[in-house]
Amino acid sequence: LMVELHDLDTSAAGKPSLKQVKDVITHCCLKMFNEKELSKALRKMVEKTPVPRLFMWTLIRTLKIHPSLVRSGMELLASLVQKRIWENSTLFRGFIQCVIRNQPHSFSVLLQLPIEQLKTVLSSNDSLRASLEKFVRANMRSISLRKPVLKLLGIQVVTKAE
Repeated sequence: LMVELHDLDTSAAGKPSLKQVKDVITHCCLKMFNEKELSKALRKMVEKTPVPRLFMWTLIRTLKIHPSLVRSGMELLASLVQKRIWENSTLFRGFIQCVIRNQPHSFSVLLQLPIEQLKTVLSSNDSLRASLEKFVRANMRSISLRKPVLKLLGIQVVTKAE
């Protein structure tokens, strides 16, 4: 049902409105489906091509209602990076909102973005940039980082040869 709701055409006359579909999705998240069922439905949706336009809205809503699904949600965001989510501006705006709402869990996903997309995300949110920089500085020994990411964050790495 959740997957089918995301396939509904809300633009045609006589069809359910976008608000009606969102209301039903919210009801499903709150009352009809447990976390395992929601996680499974979200996984099915992220595997679709194209990803349904309400997917990010639903993921944000689901993680707000069921915070224990944050790990699964971050795996879904990582899948979207592989699918080049930034090519769909509507979904990418939702992706950014989801990343901001789910700090610090989302930092590993942010670090997977190509440098140009990471610049875009960070240029519009100074507090996210500061939090990500703090995270990177605290975890430099345990995470693999690309040099352009370090440069973007203003972090200099001194090697023994220097």
